[in-house]
Amino acid sequence: MKPTSAVLAVTYRCNSRCETCDIWKKDASSEIRADDFRRLPDGLRNINISGGEPFLRDDLVEVVQVLREKYPKACLVISTNGLTPERIEREVRKMGRVGVRVSIDAVGALNEEVRGVRGAFELAVETVDRLLALGLPDLGISSTISHRTVGDLRKLKEMAESRGIQFVTNLVHSSPTYFGEHDDKIPTKDELERELIWLRERELPSRRPKDWFRAYLTDGMIDQLAGKKRRIRCHAGRCLFFMSPDGDIYPCNIWPEKMGNILVESYEEMVARSERIFEEVDRCGVQCWMSCTVAPAMRRRPLGPALWVAKHKLSRRRSAA
Repeated sequence: MKPTSAVLAVTYRCNSRCETCDIWKKDASSEIRADDFRRLPDGLRNINISGGEPFLRDDLVEVVQVLREKYPKACLVISTNGLTPERIEREVRKMGRVGVRVSIDAVGALNEEVRGVRGAFELAVETVDRLLALGLPDLGISSTISHRTVGDLRKLKEMAESRGIQFVTNLVHSSPTYFGEHDDKIPTKDELERELIWLRERELPSRRPKDWFRAYLTDGMIDQLAGKKRRIRCHAGRCLFFMSPDGDIYPCNIWPEKMGNILVESYEEMVARSERIFEEVDRCGVQCWMSCTVAPAMRRRPLGPALWVAKHKLSRRRSAA
């Protein structure tokens, strides 16, 4: 099984101080060179360029160019906090065909509080509007739901809709590899379930098929709240992987044990000696449900999600009749 999706943390440098993420506290001294990204395995089709804050790399345009040369048909999406609107607009102009997700977790002053930066909301919105003016076709807002921001979920969804852009949301997660420990920031079950049901019902009638499958993702978060078993088998390390800025490869950004380093050996060599890790991943008790790990499984096994969408779209039509 060859990987088709990857999350590439190109830097741990970050100009945010988010309370739901400890990446900004990490050692950011080691980053592989742009040309080293050529060492990644062939066949990737969906690549999330993440951080830290990717746009703090002076050679980010070169990194994107290397990835575009190696994966000419891949979907490249950059996750950014949007705190440097002019720089982001300037760099994106040079990149050509990329997608961008601007992280906004709440509206106004609350977003400043949870992201630890004065003016964070206005700067992120300015970034969205600058990229919208560029005519960027793959643009969206990405939101992390925590106990403090769950009440702003509807406002953020409506903000994205008013601009005709995408909206992606994930529940706050803990990870020794990536995010840090943040289980204490998960919203109460009743409040979160109410907001997720609202979001799911908002996504299903959309004219965008992508939103229908986001409704499936949202429904999976509702299952997660109820303690239900993950509805799609995880293929971390096989159909997707996570790479840290220094080239370390992990099955995903939750799993604590690395498979190897791309500067030392090929991905294929790592896989050949990682059977024990894969067996442990199969028994993983975390049962995480994040778009970056679930979406690759949905693309690999699309029938289940497609049947769910068809069933719920049909049910809505019957209810409206």
